[in-house]
Amino acid sequence: MIKTFNRAVFTLALGCVTLLTLGALSAVPAVGSGLEDLQISGQTVTGRIALPGGIEASLEITFENVQNLTLANLGLSAELVSLTDPGLLARFPSGAVASIPAAFPVLLRFVPPATSTLSFQGVVSAEIYTHHLTYTPGTQLRLFSAEPGGPFEDVSAWMDSGSYRVGAVHPEFYREQLIVLDTRMFQAVISQQADALEQTLDNHVGDIDTNVFLQLESLIDQARTQISNDDVEGAQATLSSLQQTVVSQSGESIPDAWAADEELTNVAGRLRADIARLSHSLQRQGGSS
Repeated sequence: MIKTFNRAVFTLALGCVTLLTLGALSAVPAVGSGLEDLQISGQTVTGRIALPGGIEASLEITFENVQNLTLANLGLSAELVSLTDPGLLARFPSGAVASIPAAFPVLLRFVPPATSTLSFQGVVSAEIYTHHLTYTPGTQLRLFSAEPGGPFEDVSAWMDSGSYRVGAVHPEFYREQLIVLDTRMFQAVISQQADALEQTLDNHVGDIDTNVFLQLESLIDQARTQISNDDVEGAQATLSSLQQTVVSQSGESIPDAWAADEELTNVAGRLRADIARLSHSLQRQGGSS
């Protein structure tokens, strides 16, 4: 009976230790600091940036064809940054006369941990919505993004009021994002973005089906000619056709997958992201946003 009793006590104790251990593990944050109320619904992650000084914003991230979408796999974090951080400012685009807005000095990071098994096909969109900034037509606020530690670029794909809402699409989930005030003229931004789109295509000539590559190359050349001739409406229509072609040919003709634990190049995603930001800049130059 004593042995039976001791065995029962041991079993109960072991069970308590296991429950406590599981409870401690579940209490460990699945993401970094600066974020609250993170939830996953289908292929969308929502949450709130909450930082000292009452700095807040809503965050929404939506994947296409995602696998292993968990908070632990994402590696999300947000932090306040210095307005005069020389290391950060040195990463801004060449020729940019840009500054970090004092009302929202927030660096948002997507850095999946080494153990992450997150993967997706297509693109991932990310939107920030904050009351600390104000949208006005023609605003020079832009969303800059970079691979961690790399050069920033304007990736804004849409923006709207209430009070300021901005979003972008990305070909991979390994990014840093920062809203900045960029005083460059739209023409300079558009020229750089058109160059980037053409360079993306050229960099992956060996990854794309030859006939599809030639089709994409022709459409990009057409869009660049239209931009040079200030034919914004025509360029937008051509970019729309280019985007549709990339989407329709994604997969076998154009690689379209990214994975945190594999060396995959999401060529279709990169093209789609470049097209989206160029199209948005043309739209803003035309005064329609």
